[in-house]
Amino acid sequence: MARMILRHEPSLRDPVLLVGFAGWANAAGISLDVISQLQSLLATDSIGTLDAPECYVITNPSTANRPITTIRSGLVEELRFPVTEIHALHEAGTQPDLLLMQGVEPDLYWQEFTDAIWSVITRFSVSRVYTIGSYLDHIPHTRPPRISAVVTDPRLKAELRPHHVDFTGYEGPTSIQTFLLWSCQQRQVEGISLWGGVPTYLQGTYPKGVLQLLSILSNLVGVTLDTTRLQAWAADFENALQKQLAKNEEMATFVKQLERAYDKALKDTDLLRGDEMVEEIQQFLRRRTRSDSDPHSSDQPQ
Repeated sequence: MARMILRHEPSLRDPVLLVGFAGWANAAGISLDVISQLQSLLATDSIGTLDAPECYVITNPSTANRPITTIRSGLVEELRFPVTEIHALHEAGTQPDLLLMQGVEPDLYWQEFTDAIWSVITRFSVSRVYTIGSYLDHIPHTRPPRISAVVTDPRLKAELRPHHVDFTGYEGPTSIQTFLLWSCQQRQVEGISLWGGVPTYLQGTYPKGVLQLLSILSNLVGVTLDTTRLQAWAADFENALQKQLAKNEEMATFVKQLERAYDKALKDTDLLRGDEMVEEIQQFLRRRTRSDSDPHSSDQPQ
């Protein structure tokens, strides 16, 4: 069954764990891309794997779950089954210690798979877990991607509010990211799941979404990232997309409709926040009036 295999066990100081998976919650490859970019930008060390072959149905139509082979000159040289890689950042100057994990969402035995992840969390005394997901969203590529969040403790929302994330309301099929987050909640370990929205009409990658999530994560975790190359990649991607839209009037019209809907939703949200602010002011004035009239009155909830 699923087990942790460590080739190297560095001494880490209060690390956090960041996790991404290919599979159901990996629209445009963002979940894996975020972790891969962190590995590259931070020059992390590969320290081990989660070995869990029983957790995968290798005949699954998804190519992510099938074994990968290397054939040269008619000879099979290598056969690789799905594996979850574990990387670490340690003793990197002012950068915090981190654990990064990326793999393929399991088909079977989610509890056993998650228990193997917990062996990593326990072994390294992980203080917080971040899971990364992405989903198809009705947004245009010309606007900032929407980022949603799920947390294990309401107090964690205060850290996320400056980053203008939405707090998800959802009922339906779930992912291994959310299953792991639920496990963190049961074991009283802090957990945050960040989800990036991807325009429904895009195929392949979505660099703007990767950049947005990296920006939020770098602030939450406290790492310094040089994203100059990624920003150039995102700009080139958007320029190429704009050229395609210039040749496709129907798609350009569709994007304009999405822009109007996005801007209206943003305006409505701002109005709602304005109403909430007015209500807070009114509540403050009511409390002030009660306090002036009754010196023994209290703001404590009853």
